[in-house]
Amino acid sequence: MESNKTKTQPVALELGLTSERFEYAEMSENAEHYISKAKRKDRSYLKPDQWTQDGYAKTDICERLLNDCPDEIERINCEDFTPEEFIEKYESKNKPCIIKGLTKDWGVKRYWSFEEIYQTYKDEKFKVGEDDEGYPIRMKLKYFFEYMVLQKDDSPLYLFESSLEDRKEGKKLLKHFDVPKYFRDDLFSIMGDDRRPPFRWWAIGPRRSGSTVHIDPLLTSAWNTSLQGHKRWILFPQETPKHVVKGKQYLKPGQDYEAISYFAECVPKIKANDNVKTIEFIQYPGETVYVPGGWWHAVVNCDNTMAVTQNFVSYTNFETVWRTLRVERKKFSCKFLDQLKIKHPKLYEKAVQMNKEDNFIMYYDKKLLEKRYGTADLGDVVVKKNKGSSTDSSSSSSSSSSESESRSQSRTKE
Repeated sequence: MESNKTKTQPVALELGLTSERFEYAEMSENAEHYISKAKRKDRSYLKPDQWTQDGYAKTDICERLLNDCPDEIERINCEDFTPEEFIEKYESKNKPCIIKGLTKDWGVKRYWSFEEIYQTYKDEKFKVGEDDEGYPIRMKLKYFFEYMVLQKDDSPLYLFESSLEDRKEGKKLLKHFDVPKYFRDDLFSIMGDDRRPPFRWWAIGPRRSGSTVHIDPLLTSAWNTSLQGHKRWILFPQETPKHVVKGKQYLKPGQDYEAISYFAECVPKIKANDNVKTIEFIQYPGETVYVPGGWWHAVVNCDNTMAVTQNFVSYTNFETVWRTLRVERKKFSCKFLDQLKIKHPKLYEKAVQMNKEDNFIMYYDKKLLEKRYGTADLGDVVVKKNKGSSTDSSSSSSSSSSESESRSQSRTKE
């Protein structure tokens, strides 16, 4: 490895990484081994040389995506809006926006620099993908950082850790950011972090990584804060036809459907040929994007990025989420309804009334209800054992962030 030693790699200098590990022209043998292993699992349909087949790393595509982007989203300062005013102007109107100033107390320079993250967590393992069966692929952060500095892939591996609260190293990260004041009304929190659907992610996205177009699971809304780097976004209203926003017909034969190819090949043709309404913009470091439930969106990382993001259900979007939840997460929705009755009785009554109006039958086991309550009736909910369905319906109308129809959670969030 000594013969490969050079001056510190330009990307490492750009990121402020000082370790001797980044003074080599090639990855270490260990990093190469674990990266190769992760690639084979994460995208098993690709051969190793196909990760670079389109040659995007040899072009100025990221610079063009960054510099030639329209700025079509409204930006507001967090000091100018109370939570009530935000709900009235944006959330209740299902209107996306960018909020500035929310990270001023997060200690970004102290806790969220690439150097600090590397030095603190380099020997900890984080999720960088999923295999074909949905199991997480994890590797030590030091190997992933070697890869980030030296990679030339069209669409690189994307560190996207969802289980922060369950992992020792993740709990440390949770101490260094706060849920923005506009999004603390999160009704799924009554279920506890271990029982609710995945909702929180910490991401490190190398240049050219990202997510193809999707709607977030269960029509939940989301906030995404960039700690480092620049992201290019495109949003489409929910009513935009799926075949239009996907744009797969515009890819070259055999081309892989990833964020970089979506923005390079599909987006210009979608806008030129399909006459659709879009919102495009660059998200700068320190900015928080609010994405209302139901909006299609795709994101590509124009440089090396770091972000935190969460999905949530609030009083404002409850009706929309409830109609989706009761269909797609049948068992969970019953447990959620139980908790609503105890902790949010007005919302419980609303959910029951919606079920009644829609003639919707909840998934309940009569024997379990009779054992628990002495009756098979829970309020006004119609109870019925739904034979042939023994597991929760998996989430979402479009995947939790559905890279190529949601191949993996890690490749679909922003």
